[in-house]
Amino acid sequence: MVTYARQGIMNAMQWDANVIYAMAKGKIPYDADVATERAAKIQTLASYDIASLYLEGTSKPERPGKTRAESAVWDEALKFEQGLEDLRSVMATVVTQVGAGEEAMIAAATELGQACGGCHKQFRAKDY
Repeated sequence: MVTYARQGIMNAMQWDANVIYAMAKGKIPYDADVATERAAKIQTLASYDIASLYLEGTSKPERPGKTRAESAVWDEALKFEQGLEDLRSVMATVVTQVGAGEEAMIAAATELGQACGGCHKQFRAKDY
């Protein structure tokens, strides 16, 4: 169950981030209110103790086909938790920037992508 809980949180964050990314890429029109709402949702989700959902024995090698969480989550737990803290810090800025015009939103989308990618590149496998 814990695997599904963390995947649910991550999928919800991705759902909202994709709207911001689409605006940043010009795929959908910029809307300050929508961007701010989506960023606020990500901030709320990121405030959850996500690390608590990464229990020993729930990595990809132990649960193949069920998760993309690499063993590095546990092997480098402090670095993983710092990545989550970095996301929380970035979100404080992103929430205010996305509503401050298109240029600010594009910069915020870049920051958001870097924060997410920082963990995903190291701690998440490309496939299940």
